[in-house]
Amino acid sequence: MKSRCYAIPAVQGPLNALVKAYLNEAPELEHLYGEAPSVDGVLRQIERRQNFQLSHRETLAAVLEEQYRQLGLATEEALQNIVLLRLANTFTVTTGQQCGLLLGPMYTTLKILSAIRLCKVLKQERPHLNFVPVFWLASEDHDIEEINHVHLGQNTSTWNTTGQGAAGRLSTQGLEPVLEAVRGYIDKNADLQVLQQAIDEAYAEPTLARATQKLAIRLFSAFGLLVLDPDDARLKALFAKHIEKDILEQTSYRESRAAIGYLHEHFSVQVEGREINFFYLAEHYRERIERGESGFQTVDGRFRWTAEEIRDAIRRSPECFSPNVMMRPVYQECILPNLAYFGGAAEVAYWLEMKGIFEAHGIPYPVLLLRNSALWLDATNTHRRENSGIEPSDVLKKLDAVKRIWVEAHSADDLSLQHEKMQLQQLLAALEAKAQKLNAPTVQSAKALGVRLNKQVEGFSEKLFREYRRKESDKMRQLELLWAELYPSGSLQERVWMLPDVFKRFGAEWLSHSLEALPPEGAHFLIFEN
Repeated sequence: MKSRCYAIPAVQGPLNALVKAYLNEAPELEHLYGEAPSVDGVLRQIERRQNFQLSHRETLAAVLEEQYRQLGLATEEALQNIVLLRLANTFTVTTGQQCGLLLGPMYTTLKILSAIRLCKVLKQERPHLNFVPVFWLASEDHDIEEINHVHLGQNTSTWNTTGQGAAGRLSTQGLEPVLEAVRGYIDKNADLQVLQQAIDEAYAEPTLARATQKLAIRLFSAFGLLVLDPDDARLKALFAKHIEKDILEQTSYRESRAAIGYLHEHFSVQVEGREINFFYLAEHYRERIERGESGFQTVDGRFRWTAEEIRDAIRRSPECFSPNVMMRPVYQECILPNLAYFGGAAEVAYWLEMKGIFEAHGIPYPVLLLRNSALWLDATNTHRRENSGIEPSDVLKKLDAVKRIWVEAHSADDLSLQHEKMQLQQLLAALEAKAQKLNAPTVQSAKALGVRLNKQVEGFSEKLFREYRRKESDKMRQLELLWAELYPSGSLQERVWMLPDVFKRFGAEWLSHSLEALPPEGAHFLIFEN
């Protein structure tokens, strides 16, 4: 079934002040980024990436080919896309995420679709060039609690793994209870059976990274997406000189101070950064590197190096050095001929700290784009919205605000008491004028009386709203049911729902249908309705 879609600019929805200012291209933020977040900005970025090293392209393509062959997914179509990366006129648009079970909540899928959509539009604008969407698996992250569960309907199933180290290297053994919960949620609907087959095949792979990579390829390869696991010695070798520079000279920490200082003065800071922004990676082990008494060491003291020893270790085994949030973007842009990166609001906020880091490492800073977001209303909830008379954009507001909008639209009386408030102000002005003829204490008494009366009138107005809402309890209940669906557990739907939830209500064809609706520059809330 094809759904109706409304696109609402993200700046009209719940968004932090920094990202909102960035999307509005506030002049005071220009020093924090390169090109503006637009299709034209991405097209201008092409010139900066024309000299991407051919040797890097060759290594990247070779790694991808090997990964796809290991997964049994080296189809002719996939290999053709990988071959394009070897060509000097091919560029990528990238997004990334941790290895969440079933790809994690729907915002991961929205990131991927945003990158795919932009590539299609770029190809229309520059048909002589090639544009490949890439999904970067953040397989070296180790925040297992963020990715070890699936929400399906009203139930949550958790993978109780005791694995340590990089999440992508974890064994998929022990996942069967979670997969069984998925099977129990999926019915005989053909769309969901196709998804179930892809899930079963993916999690037959030995590691979480390979399982996630396989599932993403199965679901999105038809749209031209390439899925890269960057936890590879050959790719890290391309990045080795930057690892060495950052650890030995604390480059990223030093170069991010000015941006972070500015943001502290005007906005909130997403990531503070550390003097050393790398972990040491080994089997079942990932521990932060810090300065020690005689050089460098992991925080737990298990590994220690002098400056010369760590330089030698980086050159011999660069795969053992894992970038944290401040250096992962630099690694990405080092090994990809990339033009733009789609991130969530938190990612956009911390990427705005990093332009100086990119400049210090001699790597072009990409165009930073806010991914598209979405809410889904099935037929029942679409009817609730329409029957309540609220606009599609109203679903981005808080429930209490929407209830107030509804009451103001349907009440025959002015419950906000605007006329009465004006009369009160006139009375208070007259009282204060009389007090002015006497003395200062009398004036202060008049002002205090005004404060009390204004507060009491405002309280009475709120009481009128509450009573009217009580009178219209059935209508209020419908709005509450709608908001419970849109904001499960108080979170945006896209942060809780997973692919089975959307496929169950909108069908697997939603993936292809949604591409037509996505603004290519991102930064929109999409309201999908059946």
